[in-house]
Amino acid sequence: MKPWPSRREFLRRAAITAAGIGASSLDRLPFGAWRVARAQQPARIVIVGAGLSGLVAAHELIKAGHDVIVLEAQLRPGGRVFTIREPFAEGLYAEAGAARIPDLHELTRRYAAEFGLTLVPFQPTLPRRVYVHGQRLSEDDEAGIEAALGFSESERQLGRDQLVANLLGERLARLGDWQAPAWPDPSFKDIDAITISEYARHHRASPALMKRLDLGLGLLDETSMLNALRAFAADAPIKRYDKIDGGNDRLPAAMASQLGARIRYGSPVVRIDQDAQAVRAIVRRGGESETIRGDYLICAIPFTVLRTIDLPSAFAPPKRRAIEQLHYTEVSRVYLQSAARYWEGQPQSGFAVTDHPMEIFDATFGQPGRRGILMLYTFGALARQIQKLPPNERIRYGRVEAEHVYPGMNVNFDGGVSWCWSEAPWARGAFSVHAPGQLTAFNTIAARPEGRIYFAGEHLSPWPGWMQGALASGLKTAHEVASKIAS
Repeated sequence: MKPWPSRREFLRRAAITAAGIGASSLDRLPFGAWRVARAQQPARIVIVGAGLSGLVAAHELIKAGHDVIVLEAQLRPGGRVFTIREPFAEGLYAEAGAARIPDLHELTRRYAAEFGLTLVPFQPTLPRRVYVHGQRLSEDDEAGIEAALGFSESERQLGRDQLVANLLGERLARLGDWQAPAWPDPSFKDIDAITISEYARHHRASPALMKRLDLGLGLLDETSMLNALRAFAADAPIKRYDKIDGGNDRLPAAMASQLGARIRYGSPVVRIDQDAQAVRAIVRRGGESETIRGDYLICAIPFTVLRTIDLPSAFAPPKRRAIEQLHYTEVSRVYLQSAARYWEGQPQSGFAVTDHPMEIFDATFGQPGRRGILMLYTFGALARQIQKLPPNERIRYGRVEAEHVYPGMNVNFDGGVSWCWSEAPWARGAFSVHAPGQLTAFNTIAARPEGRIYFAGEHLSPWPGWMQGALASGLKTAHEVASKIAS
């Protein structure tokens, strides 16, 4: 039995089926065109940020023969690929950032294989639990979910897939080549200007269907409809999720180990400037300033952090607006260590979605031992509410929610921790989620270089919020810099 599709997966699958879009039209990946050619004239390239984008750019440029230095503000590599290993007992760990690798994400899988890493299933082949209006249901009980949400008789006769297809199919059919550098064109402004909720209400979607759309997520009022459509198309057709055995941070750790002393940790950049011949990054270390010079520079950090750096005044106004305004969603996670994985004896899998809305993961699925960790994963408004709580209240909230969905946490509870990405000074948000109007305003200019300064990151890719997006953007930018040097 294959893993039951996620909420986003069933929406995407239904809409694409109605639109007549087959997987063959969506799996054209441009990675081969981004191959970094061997340097004829080696250059010195400064990379700001040792997240996946910066690491893969450094990796490919060094292989091509260039001289690279990576400046990282933190004392670890990986950025928002971060595996929490403390304070959990008995070697347990859980992901604070990127957790899942869809089977479609060929670039992520390619680099995992290149560095000798093994992929293992992210979740068991049992359906997730769905917690709706106080009822515990199985995700394969669609009739029960629809009844709990209050679907009308006519809606239940049509079924969820057809309802979603009627709502989204026509728009998906007109989406075009969402991987193209010039996408989207101005004709998409109308659909980019509204949220998912506004679109659904305009098309007379019922409150019950809107609640079904939002199970486990909570972004209906935060992202543009065009951004949601691109996400649906980019995920077609996921059949399973995997993760890296031993923790997803093993990928950036392996890349960083290969780069060695080329990475300078504890090196926050405070200013970047350039002239016709060179670019300079000014680093603040131990109360002293140091200038790092290069022929080119790649900014591989979130725009939320780039906002804190003094940038050249000659940056084009549209690029400055993109840097200052691009929206990043909040994500708050609560981790509950349990003396036993009691949920494994229940009919469902230790994974769940709720109408609050949030997701719940068995963060320790596949790890050895008897103890386990349930993780509560929240976005947007609920994540902001949790972030405002004191740490002990976050854990209390998590225990109450876990007990509702998978009873038994209270009697097995060892302790807990929380992680809020907006509190992390070198992230200031979890991942880019384009607010209304931002895709058409920013997408074609956000990645555009400014003189000798280039840009990379998940926020500049067709796969925002995924490791695939960070890797793809870093590879593409390395190719662009190498091509510029060779020209």
